[in-house]
Amino acid sequence: MEQSVKQRLVLFINQKGLSVNKFETLCGLSNGYMSKLRHQPSLDKLSNILSAFPELSRTWLLTGEGEMLTGEGTTTAGDGVAIAANPYFDNATIQGGLPAATGMEQFAISQAAGFMAVPGVPNRVDIPFLRVRGDSMLDRDNPRRSIPDGAWIALQRVTSSIQWGAVYAIMTADGPIVKRLYPSERDGHVRCVSFNNEFPPFDLPVADIRGDIFKVIARVDVALY
Repeated sequence: MEQSVKQRLVLFINQKGLSVNKFETLCGLSNGYMSKLRHQPSLDKLSNILSAFPELSRTWLLTGEGEMLTGEGTTTAGDGVAIAANPYFDNATIQGGLPAATGMEQFAISQAAGFMAVPGVPNRVDIPFLRVRGDSMLDRDNPRRSIPDGAWIALQRVTSSIQWGAVYAIMTADGPIVKRLYPSERDGHVRCVSFNNEFPPFDLPVADIRGDIFKVIARVDVALY
């Protein structure tokens, strides 16, 4: 029977000669986290684990492939060269219409199309890249801030207040949408504004937001495949 991520974590903990409580403390996890883990850690928890134990192979932990201890979880190689640690996702739609397998509460590492490292973007598993589909964030008047169809955006989970006017990715039942956010005059709503004037602003019910809100912290125009 194939091992789960939790079972592989237990193997690693035993290999290190640690108690579960000590492992949770070293990783900044809550007491009893391991007993409650059912599937795989969320991105922020996975980042905590790999930061605390850089010798633990991310690939082995998530897939069971390769060796347990390869050092792949470190953010840099011995010569200072960054190791690709940011997961990227291409199985989602930006403008709605199809359910997004990568959305809802967290991006699932198991559904990542791969990993990459981009200069200027923190090399962390909890900062995923998402490929933009559609022209709603195309800004012909200001190409430098434009997010054209096919671009990759780096996302950081919001843990404090919203910066009105900044660009965010919001997960909905119809997939992620990328918009500038503003206060709405309607209670229980947020105003979503596109760069492209051909797409009119709209008020999104806060109740329709699934899981976390992510701030767009970088745009990358590269072809990964």
